[in-house]
Amino acid sequence: MPARPLKVISRDCALAHGRWLLCAALTLIALAIGGCATAHIVPSSPSAPVPDPAQVKALTAMMIERDRTLRSLTTGAVMEYRDADQHVKASEQIVVRRPARIRIEASSPFGVVLVIVVDGQRLQIFEPGKNLIMRGTASAVTLARYLRIPMEPESAVDLLLAVAPGIDRDASQVQAAFDAAGDIVFKYPAADGSTREAIFAGQQLNTVRERDRDGRLLYEVHYSDYQNIGALWFPYQIDAKFPVAGTALKLTLKRPIVNGEILPASFVIVPAPSTKEIDLDQVQPAGAPGS
Repeated sequence: MPARPLKVISRDCALAHGRWLLCAALTLIALAIGGCATAHIVPSSPSAPVPDPAQVKALTAMMIERDRTLRSLTTGAVMEYRDADQHVKASEQIVVRRPARIRIEASSPFGVVLVIVVDGQRLQIFEPGKNLIMRGTASAVTLARYLRIPMEPESAVDLLLAVAPGIDRDASQVQAAFDAAGDIVFKYPAADGSTREAIFAGQQLNTVRERDRDGRLLYEVHYSDYQNIGALWFPYQIDAKFPVAGTALKLTLKRPIVNGEILPASFVIVPAPSTKEIDLDQVQPAGAPGS
């Protein structure tokens, strides 16, 4: 487990103080952003209770501010992937930078076994053991195959940063209501006509999900084990399900660092002269990762 800093106050007192500070921050953010973060309050039935407008406004403002503030993440992680045929578990080092840059290094006890880099629409995969580099277009299809995340690169970065995707584009279209568990659900449209949802348990983002025009669930991501990492509260566990693909991905983070300095070279793989190269857009190599 990661080493914890020495605390001079009790955990209960620290948590209570943290919640007080968070509520105060939410109020300040709501006042700063003002009318641009207005959401519609929608009761689930005529007699159902509705969320407090001030709380809805503060949470909407917080989502928008988080979306605008979070730019990058560097973290170690334990990755678990499941589908109908396999269960894979690996140690990874993850680096992401908005809008659409990802670097993942998968390791074994003997060193790095796989490096995957996404830079916008460009995908690179390097297998040190085979001295092989593969290049191709980064898309939902190729990210599903190699990163286990069937999303476009920009959406995959949002998933890893624990933000409500697209919430800042038109906050006036957000609708808020309670669900059966008493949590506040925000519903808002995506640019392609699908519907997104962000669910809050207390003051923390608990779940994000998206449904297509026909109501089919495309993905559902749960965030838990929030910890204060200095700049903000961040989830140490991410559980994602992709019903259409029939896959599930679980990430347990280790010492995440947000908005740290990340060099552009992190998203480039420079092969040696002897490295074999394959164009993924031309041919799918036998024995490629995930095949």
